[in-house]
Amino acid sequence: MLCRGAYKRLDTVKVMQLLNGQRNLSGMDMRGLDISDVDMRGASLYRSRLDRACLTNAVLCGKQTNLQHASLCNADMEYADLSEADASDAKFVECKAHFATFEGANMARADLSRAGVTHASFDRAELTNATLVDADLSGSLLVAAILSGVRGAGVKAVGAKFTSSRCDKADFTGAVLDMARHTSRFHCFSWAVNVSCRLPLKLDMSDKLLM
Repeated sequence: MLCRGAYKRLDTVKVMQLLNGQRNLSGMDMRGLDISDVDMRGASLYRSRLDRACLTNAVLCGKQTNLQHASLCNADMEYADLSEADASDAKFVECKAHFATFEGANMARADLSRAGVTHASFDRAELTNATLVDADLSGSLLVAAILSGVRGAGVKAVGAKFTSSRCDKADFTGAVLDMARHTSRFHCFSWAVNVSCRLPLKLDMSDKLLM
């Protein structure tokens, strides 16, 4: 097991060499590395370990970028770009991804528990059955995002924008959604609020949430 682990452990130089080659970093151990400002578009990071890594301003966008089952717990991902990437089943527990971009990304079943993702963009992102427990999404954009079945107990989303998003069967029990915005097309959120989300909140109701 020790030899196998040593084989998979990469340093920053080796990461750059692989990115300049076949861009296959699947299953590799990159924990704690500084990979900030690096263009990783189209790379396969399937089941890779990037816990505590610095990915500030990293470019991980595009449908060819594979982050399925990757672990990015406690990673620093501020201003990172994961738009359109496949990050289904990935773990972002306690990561810091403020101002990051997840637009159009596939994040189904991803775990963002206790993550700090304020002022991030999740527009059109697929978050079906994702876990957002105690995450901070304040000021983030979730326009037309799919949040069906999300586990979001205790999530903080002050000032977040949920226009046209779907939240059927989501659980936002105890969430803080003060000044969160939505429109009448956000009908599934009313279902979630009434059924799953016992929320004594100050929601912006100016757009007539459907009941």
